[in-house]
Amino acid sequence: DHTAPVTCLQFDDKHLATGSLDRSIRIWDLRTGGIHDAFAYESPITSLQFDSRRIVSSNCETTAKIYDRIDEKHSSCGGKDAGSAIINYVRYKEGYLVEGRADGKIGVWAV
Repeated sequence: DHTAPVTCLQFDDKHLATGSLDRSIRIWDLRTGGIHDAFAYESPITSLQFDSRRIVSSNCETTAKIYDRIDEKHSSCGGKDAGSAIINYVRYKEGYLVEGRADGKIGVWAV
């Protein structure tokens, strides 16, 4: 279980991914009810979305977080400019990440 409120979630036919104010993302196996994978970031998770290859998330920082489920590697995108606003929300589909920032700007990235 998470140790703080769950702020976002998504599921498919095999997995449930949850993000929390405890700064973690947990991937649950819906067939067994157990945890399939889990990892933590430096700040609370505010949004997430996943497919069979990637989990993208925002966590009160200026970069969006990307976890490659196949290669088990973490990366980030955005926020390279000085004064970049915090990303509040991310969405991911077919290789594109879209971010919504606290200053009202939207960014689109090919990932």
